[in-house]
Amino acid sequence: MIRKTMLTLFAIASLAEAAEEFPIKAKVICDMATLADGQPGPTVPSGTEIKIGSYEAKGRIGFWWDGFVSATMECLSEKDRKKVEKAYQADVENLAEQEIVLAEENKEHEEKVAEKMSEGFSREEAEAIIKDRLSIGMREEVVIEIQGRPEEINQTRTASGTQSQWVYCTQHRNTGAPSWKLYCTDYSYLYFENGVLTAIQN
Repeated sequence: MIRKTMLTLFAIASLAEAAEEFPIKAKVICDMATLADGQPGPTVPSGTEIKIGSYEAKGRIGFWWDGFVSATMECLSEKDRKKVEKAYQADVENLAEQEIVLAEENKEHEEKVAEKMSEGFSREEAEAIIKDRLSIGMREEVVIEIQGRPEEINQTRTASGTQSQWVYCTQHRNTGAPSWKLYCTDYSYLYFENGVLTAIQN
């Protein structure tokens, strides 16, 4: 990890009001030289108020001031350095916690994918089932996993194969009617050709 005393900041002068946490308001105590894209940038005069914020990139925490002009903490007071370092450490710890949560979520996701693949689905199909996302080109078996079985299937056989219309009830009255057609008030339709989803009508 980069030593705290050598932390690189991204900076530019700012007089805007800072939030209680990040971005942190600080005051430059010496004329601070800066760099922009590796080239000398403007000098921030001593006494200038600045705002320091943080960002996360490629698993590491860095600092910015508006304009992405880099500088060091040499021109910050000891008090402001400690504020930045404390906030930096909090962000690092938060990032580590996020990485742990993400790793756990990825593990759980991969376990679900593996379970569906063991049932005969491809990885792409397993991902779609887990995300509960219909898409054109799906097999009927995948659609059933996502959408459930339809209330009704209407089929037409042609010389080129079988065309199917699956009817789903998407809204209904709670009437206790003996037939779904009597209580259903809105429908959606899925269309298949030879077992492959070709159209979705909501």
